Amino acid sequence: MRHTDDVIPDVNVVDGLFAQRAGDAPRAYESFLKGLRAGGYYERKHLKRLRPVALLAAESALAAGRLEDALRLSHEAFEIARVDDLADAQSAFTGEARLMEGRVWLGRGDTTTARAALEKAATALRNGAGANDSRTREAERLLATP
Repeated sequence: MRHTDDVIPDVNVVDGLFAQRAGDAPRAYESFLKGLRAGGYYERKHLKRLRPVALLAAESALAAGRLEDALRLSHEAFEIARVDDLADAQSAFTGEARLMEGRVWLGRGDTTTARAALEKAATALRNGAGANDSRTREAERLLATP
């Protein structure tokens, strides 16, 4: 239940967080999707505030084995966070989305594409969140794994 400070309060998101915490990835995923729908995500409303929910949905989709959904949501979160070209290498938000993308590619067994995403994630996270941020450390740990 990290990085949810500016999430629209919605019972579906709360349900998703509880399901995620309980290890019920499919239920969490469905709850986060309901929260995205309720918040107007698919009508392109409140995108900046719903970006964290999209990443939570991507994380749950990955855990549930729904790799295509996780990849799509991580790409959508990246596009929301990418406010300009500098954000690619300097925004913790773009780095977080790239980290999720890298994790999905690892789940699909594509280490080459995963490595490219993780390198971009590590750079953006290091610049945007700092070297000691848990997401930066995760990206660097995944990059160090053969």
